Amino acid sequence: MPLKKVQVNEATTSEWNAFKGGDWNAYRQLYNTHLKALNNYGHEFTRDVSLIEDAVHDLFVNL
Repeated sequence: MPLKKVQVNEATTSEWNAFKGGDWNAYRQLYNTHLKALNNYGHEFTRDVSLIEDAVHDLFVNL
């Protein structure tokens, strides 16, 4: 199954820039926007749902 490319648009770019500027609402929006796609991507590597959720959570904590 080919991987679906993440669509980057002006809203995503502005959210990312706002997040980099310290806007936690933008962080929340980025999380909500990309959570499902990241979880689905994790299923390409493992079916361990807990591992996938932990990895995605760790990604956002590290941001």
